[in-house]
Amino acid sequence: MVKKKWLEIDIYLWNYKRTTLEVLQTYIFPLIYVLRQDNLFESWHYFLEPEIRLRFLCDIGIARNLEKEVEETLTIWERKRWDIFAGHIWGSHGKEGKEYKGEADFYGFEVWEQCYKCWEAGADLALQLHSHLPERPILFHARRQVHLTLNQLGFSRFQETRFHFRMFSRNLRLLFFETLIGILKRGYK
Repeated sequence: MVKKKWLEIDIYLWNYKRTTLEVLQTYIFPLIYVLRQDNLFESWHYFLEPEIRLRFLCDIGIARNLEKEVEETLTIWERKRWDIFAGHIWGSHGKEGKEYKGEADFYGFEVWEQCYKCWEAGADLALQLHSHLPERPILFHARRQVHLTLNQLGFSRFQETRFHFRMFSRNLRLLFFETLIGILKRGYK
């Protein structure tokens, strides 16, 4: 059995609101395409945290090649487009130097593989939707993905509505506290 290794890279931008989608379309997605063509990873996904958190699962023997390829690419981008890229770190959940080992202990060993494959399918769908002009708007696809996933998990319409309300309430609280912290950091004027 071939040993696997996860690699996680956080890519920092100077202006997340203005450039995240542009960076995904212009830099990240073409990089994923090249790395996939070179068979340098088995699985991948990303999240916006707001930094771009890229993760790759690869054979342990290939990990060094993948890391070198990504490191060289990011260094070039940071030199050429210093107005967009603010730097990057290798780590785990934003902690530099830590090794990301996956999250089987958090999600459960029996479902971890399906979780990261689901994240990869979502990342691939986003890549496709952002790289081409979709027939339907991205919001349509987002709504359908969430609804169908909840449906597969056995949520009734009532449970789905309750789920969305709870997520709305949670996000509203987070937004309030993020705004408050931003005001406190800038100083009240």
